[in-house]
Amino acid sequence: MDLVLLFISTFLAVVLLLILIKLRKIIVEKNKLQERFDYLQRLSKTGYFDGYFSDDNVWWSEELNKLIGLEPDNYITHKKAALDLIYEKDRAQYINQLENLIQTKEPLATEYRGLKNDTGELRHYKTNVELITDKLGNPIGLRGTVQDNTDKKEIQQALNESEIKQANVMSNIDDLVFVVNNDGIFTDFYNSSNRDELYVTPEQFLNKHHSAVLPEHISKNFDSIINLIKIDGQSRQFDYSIEINGEVKWNNVKVSVFKGKDGNKEGYIVVARDFTARMQIENKLIESEKRFREMTELLPVAVLEVDLDGAINYVNSKTLEWFGYEKGEMLGRLKTNDLVVPEQRNKIKENLKSRIQNPNMGSIEYSGIKKNGEAFDVLLFASPIRNGNELIGFRGVLMDISERKKHQSELQKISKLESLGILAGGIAHNFKNILAAITLSVDVIKMSPLSIEKQLNRIIASLEQANALATRFQTFTKSNEPALETVNINEIIENSVEIALAGTSNKIKLNLETEIFSVKADSKQLNEVILNLLINACQAMPKGGDISITTKNVHILNNQIQSLSEDDYVKIDIEDEGMGIEKDAIEEIFTPFYTTKKDGQGLGLPTVYFIIKNHEGAITVTSEINKGTIFTIYLKKQTENLDEILIEPFIDNPRVLKKTRVFLVDDDVNITNTMLDVSEIITELEIQSFNNPLKAISFFKETHLENPFDIAILDMTLVGYEIDGLDVLNEIKKIDPNIKALVFSGHSSKPVVSHYEEFGFDGRLEKPCNFEHLLDTIHKVLNTERNA
Repeated sequence: MDLVLLFISTFLAVVLLLILIKLRKIIVEKNKLQERFDYLQRLSKTGYFDGYFSDDNVWWSEELNKLIGLEPDNYITHKKAALDLIYEKDRAQYINQLENLIQTKEPLATEYRGLKNDTGELRHYKTNVELITDKLGNPIGLRGTVQDNTDKKEIQQALNESEIKQANVMSNIDDLVFVVNNDGIFTDFYNSSNRDELYVTPEQFLNKHHSAVLPEHISKNFDSIINLIKIDGQSRQFDYSIEINGEVKWNNVKVSVFKGKDGNKEGYIVVARDFTARMQIENKLIESEKRFREMTELLPVAVLEVDLDGAINYVNSKTLEWFGYEKGEMLGRLKTNDLVVPEQRNKIKENLKSRIQNPNMGSIEYSGIKKNGEAFDVLLFASPIRNGNELIGFRGVLMDISERKKHQSELQKISKLESLGILAGGIAHNFKNILAAITLSVDVIKMSPLSIEKQLNRIIASLEQANALATRFQTFTKSNEPALETVNINEIIENSVEIALAGTSNKIKLNLETEIFSVKADSKQLNEVILNLLINACQAMPKGGDISITTKNVHILNNQIQSLSEDDYVKIDIEDEGMGIEKDAIEEIFTPFYTTKKDGQGLGLPTVYFIIKNHEGAITVTSEINKGTIFTIYLKKQTENLDEILIEPFIDNPRVLKKTRVFLVDDDVNITNTMLDVSEIITELEIQSFNNPLKAISFFKETHLENPFDIAILDMTLVGYEIDGLDVLNEIKKIDPNIKALVFSGHSSKPVVSHYEEFGFDGRLEKPCNFEHLLDTIHKVLNTERNA
């Protein structure tokens, strides 16, 4: 019995040991499987869960814990708590899907959103769920896997958005975009907005070789481009035209290499851009340019275009005809400077610069020069050429005004003759009045010697009137050059106002610029200008009124005001509130002897005009009836210093002359005889007078060294001889370079009187002069050291 029990116990022990060994192997294998399962979950970032219908709890793996953000050791939770981890908006749908799974027994693959427990972040999860069944196939629970799909979801969403944007862009661009593979077959088409731009539908391109769908000339170009790209991989372009629905279409085609994800060339991107509208504009521009060129060829004027350097890049046939060049000789070789005389080349250059700032400048006159050197008068109209806002050159029109100038010259001669007739008549009328008064006074003296003093005073008054009248007439001659000095126009105005307004009820308003430019002028003549204009203003307002005088510094451009050259000027406005001047009368007011006044001589305003012209200035007038008149004067700013010292007569103590020998040359016998009479009265004066300048020179050469003269008084105008007073001076200075000399003249065609020092004289005596002034001037010259 004991043996049996021992055997049984031993057998049971062995069986138990074998069971334990087997069980241990099973546990080891199970652990290995669990490790592999856990490893696969970690590797794929996939969590596992299961739950049975008989239990209210759900078990899940460590990886699922991480995915949903639970504590590491929390593997079991209540089913309701597990469902609460699903986003509330997705929870009901997920429960319905599970219930449907239980009924249909079909595995479930779905997505839902869940709140990650540790961060509260909303994540996207992908899950696969299936039934757990018993051996009989009855459902006893659910199990499944969960993956975090957030990153993939976001990438896919971004990709979808990118594709949508790309599709929107492609559908809204005007370009046609194709993909062609390495074999030249169209594989894709990315734009349907321009289907009408194709002669076949886009679908008819797909899966066909380009030679099968493209016209032959386009296909050949495409082949050539592809072959070039195969060499260097660089993009290429070509243009083509094709007729679609009766209209010619132009396209630019750009072909580029298309690479796949691996970086290898998979084909070509072909982008076709329609530029028909641009071509139509260009063709219209070409047509417009053609019409412009044809029109310029028909014009009777010269037309040319130049770049910013003045180089000529277009001329019409009239330009070639006038200047005598061939087209090849002008284009790109000549500049605008080459078409005018040398002395005007700086002028045309500066005027073109001025047109940039002032495109509305008027025409300017030049002396053109032909290829053969012949000069002719032209009038240039020019305007800037711009490309958008960029200045690229100038376009000009030249008019040949030679004939017009010739006719103008003839008309001016006729006008001058008419004016001369009017002037001569006026002179005759005024001087006859004066001579009549003198003649009557002489007759009275003859009849009644006792009234000699009274009549002599009347004769002197008449002579002074004649002298003043002659001085005014001289204003109208070219030779009456002003005696220039530095002048402040404000001072002249202030000095003139008091004299002009004396005895009137008019009021003056002065608006004088403080830092007014100095001008180079004859102060006496300018004083006469201001006085004349102020007197004119007062006469326009017999009942009184305001006269305004304004001075201002201004800059004038070429031809902006009459014929003034570009420079700085003083502008003087003299404005009255008088009756105004009729429009027709404005054109005549500067004409000598024209007057609208009952007792006027018609010399005031002409005197003003000629004085201003002789100062290289300008005068304009604007007027409105019953409102007033404005006279505006422009005088050029002084740019050089004037050192001329004018001889002024002494007005104080009588002169005491030492013995003085005077060499006098004058063509008027009355003057030389009267001067001899003077020498009989003033015994200190020994005057040797001559009417013949040739005899005078000969006498001077023969006698001067033995019995020298102290001073020479020389008339400038010697009627009947080919020489004048200046020639006499030059001859006698060959004998005595240091002899003192006075220019003695009432009128001369040379500017010797106003600039006597420049011609070798030491002073001037203007005819007529009285006895006192003669002695003053001789004394002054003899007692003044000559400048070295």
